[in-house]
Amino acid sequence: MGKSKIVCLDNNITAFALRNDAHPDDEELVNQSRRLITYLDEQNKLILLPPPVITECLTPVPPQERANVLTSINRFMIGEFDNMAAVKCAEMMHAITPDEKSFREENGITKSQLKFDYMIAAIAITNSAECIYSFDNGLKTFCDGHIPVKPIPDMPEQGKLFS
Repeated sequence: MGKSKIVCLDNNITAFALRNDAHPDDEELVNQSRRLITYLDEQNKLILLPPPVITECLTPVPPQERANVLTSINRFMIGEFDNMAAVKCAEMMHAITPDEKSFREENGITKSQLKFDYMIAAIAITNSAECIYSFDNGLKTFCDGHIPVKPIPDMPEQGKLFS
């Protein structure tokens, strides 16, 4: 079987790329995130956004401004948290159940964050994504052995990519 044409984005990259509310100190992360999406598009990759990513991306956006973000989101493949994803999520969560509290404490994440991240990973896996792109080291830790979590690769800037 050939390599998947699907890649998944975590919220941190999605929010930097699609929203216009980043702190000025995060300008380079915004640029990197936007370059990644352009690069993936040029490579004919389908970009998967799981619904929990969309929820996280939209939460800080005022209701009157959500339509702008949703318009951008509509160009991506939207995953579903269906029965297959629910079963995969349960399998992954069960694997750390005895140590969930210590895992969360060691990685500085809340129970809600952990559940969202597991849903994102399960949706990526059940949609046959080759990887998840993320800045989140906690996500990388618990996805180990399930699906690769990659940082944004170094890419040269090719002029203005987004307006």
